[in-house]
Amino acid sequence: METHQLMGLTLVPVSLLGIICNWSVVFAVCKRNTLSHSFSLLTANQAVFNGIQCNLYFLYVAPMIIFDINSLKQYSHVCGLILVICYDVSIQADFLITINRFLAVFLPVQYTTMFSKKRTKHMIAVSFFLSLFIVIVFFHARASIAHMKRLNILRNLKSLRQRILPNPAEPNSTTAMALFILPLVPATKKYVELKKT
Repeated sequence: METHQLMGLTLVPVSLLGIICNWSVVFAVCKRNTLSHSFSLLTANQAVFNGIQCNLYFLYVAPMIIFDINSLKQYSHVCGLILVICYDVSIQADFLITINRFLAVFLPVQYTTMFSKKRTKHMIAVSFFLSLFIVIVFFHARASIAHMKRLNILRNLKSLRQRILPNPAEPNSTTAMALFILPLVPATKKYVELKKT
């Protein structure tokens, strides 16, 4: 057995464990009707996308690597796109869970209004569509750059980019999600001031 096949075999137990754990969390949250709490919604959301990732690794990536299946390799870019979207949504869900717990501990009065069931669902939807948009734009931009390299167009664009953006930072969804923190800063200062008095 070759090295890449052995690496593919390591994906099987890890992804199988991920499938069992993540879908168990989703099943438990749905079965117990705890979806009325924002923390449960956020946890279930993260578990769904982690579960999708584990399913793809178990059913698509591992067999593609282990058995060297060319038909799966042909469409691996689609699987990769779905995996990156799921990963990005999962990271954003982790960020939202962190903010949720922060508010629950330090600002319990504002917690119920900031993380109501309706607002939590909106945050989940925004984070999903933001991930979808950013990842698709990123993949499309990379494909366009690869095409432009083939056409030697990038030589002229490089100097233009340096004039417009001398030190460009690559945008990512975590930066965009950080905008959720901005309303918390004044509230946190107010909480600290109240604690001092």
